[in-house]
Amino acid sequence: MNIHGEFNITIVNHIIEITMIGAWNVECTIAAIEQFKINAQQLFPNQWGCLVILEDWQLATPDAEPLIVELQEWCLRNNQVIEATVLGDEFKNAKQYQMEHYLSNIESIIEQKYFVTKSEAIAWLKVKGFDYK
Repeated sequence: MNIHGEFNITIVNHIIEITMIGAWNVECTIAAIEQFKINAQQLFPNQWGCLVILEDWQLATPDAEPLIVELQEWCLRNNQVIEATVLGDEFKNAKQYQMEHYLSNIESIIEQKYFVTKSEAIAWLKVKGFDYK
């Protein structure tokens, strides 16, 4: 099956930013996780944060869930300590529900917070000691 959905990944200081776009199928999820892990390794062995941009994301298919859970466990094992998630205005409750559902069974020490705008998320990360420049 073809990839349905898009993503962009960048590193800024000790933060990995992933922008998720469109409705994701499992193939898109696999590709995004592979690229995320490759890029995140640039941040090792330091503590690092994640900025997740979901403004243009339209959720993921159910078969993506175990892959996202595994990624979160990988992040925990590899020193991620903070995560800011930008939901945007459209479908923000559905997006937050899906993300919280993915993470509900994971014992997490990652400090996580949801925001409507990227600027709010960046300001919070900065207060927490993660500069985004």
